[in-house]
Amino acid sequence: MKTLCVVVVALSLISGCQSASLVCETLGKPVDRSPDFPGRWHLVATSSDSCLLTSVLFSFLELSAFADIYTTDKLNNYNINFGYKTFGHCGNATQLFLIEKNTIQVHDDRVDREKNVLLHTGCHDCFVVKMDGTLHLYSRRITITAAEMMEFQKQADCLGLHKPTVLNTDHDRENCKPLDDINTDETEFQLLAQQRLRNMVNDFYMCAKETYLYYPRLAYEWAQQTWANLW
Repeated sequence: MKTLCVVVVALSLISGCQSASLVCETLGKPVDRSPDFPGRWHLVATSSDSCLLTSVLFSFLELSAFADIYTTDKLNNYNINFGYKTFGHCGNATQLFLIEKNTIQVHDDRVDREKNVLLHTGCHDCFVVKMDGTLHLYSRRITITAAEMMEFQKQADCLGLHKPTVLNTDHDRENCKPLDDINTDETEFQLLAQQRLRNMVNDFYMCAKETYLYYPRLAYEWAQQTWANLW
């Protein structure tokens, strides 16, 4: 009986690993064709291989961001205006990009510049771009469904990145002051910065903690469930 149980558990492990491998293979696959890019895309979530990066960008800055993409008179060349908001102030930057099939890169003279890859996503109005150590999910919508976020989280996990961070959804720019007008000497700003700094430290700690404990805990919970299902 014990031998039978061991065999069943072993087969379940193999089956589970194969299933997870197939999912990761799909989510790690570049798209066959790029989406219809022109228009506005909201940066919904980001994953990184650095806990510090995501903690600073999103817990301290509480960043919201979007990309307005415009065609040019040259094939596959797009002007992208990146807009962002933090501490109630807004800024933007425009850059020329070359987008071909499933790659996107800054259009400049550097031949050694790494190409960013557009990956598969089940979200109908989204695109996912894999950059150096980061993964970004853009959508026509400001927010996406729980199922779509779960898929993106799995995608990040497959690539060995940290749990995705959801960006701020405040895109109101009507009364937004220029980023250059931030007065770091104002009491209101200093109090807000102190609170966000505490949030950043806490989120960094939680990210690091989950990173070291996630896989052992996942394996233990899976083994418990598999064993319980045998009886």
